[in-house]
Amino acid sequence: MSGLSSVSGPGFFYVLSAPKETLSSEEYHDWYNREHGPLRLKLDFIPNGFRYQGRDAAKGIWMACYDLDQVAGLEDPSYTNLRATRSRRETAIVEHGLEYLDRRIYSLYSSRGSATDSSPVILAVTMRVKDSDTEEVDKWYEEEHLELLSKIPGWRRSRRFRLVWSEDIVYGHTELLAVHEFAKQNGIGGPEHQLARDTPWRSKVVDKISYTDRKYFELFHILKADEHQPPKEGSTPEITSWRLDGNTGDPQSPVVAFSNSILTNFHIWDETVAALRVSFPNFRFLRYNTRGYDSNPGMSVDVDMLSADLVSLLDHLNIETCHAVIGVSLGGITTLDFAAHYPNRLKKFVACDCNCKATPSNSKAWDERVSLVKSSDGLHQHADQTIQRWFTASATKAQIPAIARVKSMILSASVDGFVSCTNALKTADLSTKIKSIKIPGMCVVGSQDGALPHTMSDFTKTMSQTTCTQIPDSGHLPMLENPTAFIAELTGFL
Repeated sequence: MSGLSSVSGPGFFYVLSAPKETLSSEEYHDWYNREHGPLRLKLDFIPNGFRYQGRDAAKGIWMACYDLDQVAGLEDPSYTNLRATRSRRETAIVEHGLEYLDRRIYSLYSSRGSATDSSPVILAVTMRVKDSDTEEVDKWYEEEHLELLSKIPGWRRSRRFRLVWSEDIVYGHTELLAVHEFAKQNGIGGPEHQLARDTPWRSKVVDKISYTDRKYFELFHILKADEHQPPKEGSTPEITSWRLDGNTGDPQSPVVAFSNSILTNFHIWDETVAALRVSFPNFRFLRYNTRGYDSNPGMSVDVDMLSADLVSLLDHLNIETCHAVIGVSLGGITTLDFAAHYPNRLKKFVACDCNCKATPSNSKAWDERVSLVKSSDGLHQHADQTIQRWFTASATKAQIPAIARVKSMILSASVDGFVSCTNALKTADLSTKIKSIKIPGMCVVGSQDGALPHTMSDFTKTMSQTTCTQIPDSGHLPMLENPTAFIAELTGFL
């Protein structure tokens, strides 16, 4: 953003973005609303910030806009240092999680009307005009067009800006942005609007406009500096990546820890954590990537090792006791083992879609999967097979958004780590251990997850304080396939 120090006066920071299908909407919005946006509002020269959701032709596009008291403030170290000190999450999202990102900085040219608060609707019109024609287009816009637009029912304010920085400036042309603000109930597209767009003067100047883009936005979120609540992140010798969300400012607040299935990372819990943060605002939520997910552990992994990893992580974070530990598949077995071995480190547990004891047929299946993954292009083939095995037929037919995310997780996994972790699934036998579990527990299983509904119902009966419940219309990952029902069960239990 060089050259802004010479720009005097106020301006407008206009950002359009869209997440990739591999980034959950919960993670995308949590990042922007609780980390990225609020951090910028802590700067003296940025008085406000708003996020808008694109509608009609702009559907799928998200707009963030910030008023700038001084455009030159964007070259101040208080702003430029934000990039140098990005969090792990911000770096990952900006560099790998966005399908589309367009940042543009404008200086204020004119303003008409008043809006002291956020406007429910914005009509943003971008025009590109040859420098030699800019004066004539400005004259029409200021003297006629804005006057007619102000007659549209629900109109609140119109501001016009000139582009001073973008990554695709067209030299010899001036880019103009008009931001028209309206009430929720408005006359956009009505007769008054059509009149403004159909006058002899407009017909005369329209040919001088080389590019026009119109986007309709509705208010989504008002950014606030005091809502800055980024997650705590880090790693340990055993765990390459952990994250603590929620009420991280209070070291005494209850903690819910999550353990993942094989070949997935902690983002399988994005929807779950987002919902639980609403129901339990005073809680902290701990997620981590299981040993072997994105690196080679250099040894065969067993369940005792995985539950010990969670103990080490809790010790690292000075967390004495978890309110609950929740795990699915390999993480479900880890949860059962943790509850059996370390009953003083948790108050409740939830084990999802897992078997407490490996069977010969299951072990053979894992050996076959290991052979496949080790073959040429085997991980891609295994990813496709895993999707078919984990999700219901209706989900795969509809290609629900979670499928693309899970497949991306699988393809990002370490092959050597996968091979090592299969040992835990092939050798696990907790059938005797779990009988000693006396703390309250809940076993959860997707109603269409093969034989597991019957299997889990049977071994649940060996734990005196544990119940078993099925999540309808879901397979191996019910938190992704039927999150509403899954979260309802969790909320009631927690």
